[in-house]
Amino acid sequence: MTSARRVRRLLAPATVLVVLATAAPALAASWTGSDPGGDAVTTTYDPEPEPCGTSTESPASGGDLRRLSVQHTRDELLLTMRATGLPGVRRTVASFVVATPAGVWDADVASGASGRRPVVTVTRQARRLPPAGECGTYAFFSEAGRCAGAAAVVRPGTGLVRVTLPRRCVGSPRWVRVGGSLQVLVPDRTDSSWDRWEPRSGGTEVGVFGDPVGPRVRAPRGAPGR
Repeated sequence: MTSARRVRRLLAPATVLVVLATAAPALAASWTGSDPGGDAVTTTYDPEPEPCGTSTESPASGGDLRRLSVQHTRDELLLTMRATGLPGVRRTVASFVVATPAGVWDADVASGASGRRPVVTVTRQARRLPPAGECGTYAFFSEAGRCAGAAAVVRPGTGLVRVTLPRRCVGSPRWVRVGGSLQVLVPDRTDSSWDRWEPRSGGTEVGVFGDPVGPRVRAPRGAPGR
């Protein structure tokens, strides 16, 4: 069972750039969106007053998402985050939102059982959430799975989180829109930092949580499903 509480925020302007890049043997479309620094927050929870307690936000010193990008090749999606203040693989949780013509997917990166090598799980978002509970939370089941060929690299020293995701993992779509968020866990505590990529203004929100995503990035001609 997963409990989720998402609060939409209006953050400082982010710069968006859409480009075409050449990748052998075929053209690959790519997109990069920047995110302002200093907008990561730490949420601290206090169980009082009952029954819902109190959540307090304050500026976070780490886990500041600065750039999000996607490259759409014939066979793969290359999803990349750049951030400052990444403490290590075991404390970094990254989530890429991939919207396609057929639905919305989450590609999540977290440390595996060994605590070292990052693992990628791919989940198709539900089309709707159940009714909210007494405290505005949602309780629901989701089945996250591994997809052969999906791999991640987390390099705290350079602030890099990168996922190589085969297009077939998300239905070999004609185009994708990508968003993302980053969470840094604090050992032995219930609080953590959180940052999410946000567009300059307006933009497109997708999925049950209203995740902001960038523009469409199309598959190259001749790609499966194109």
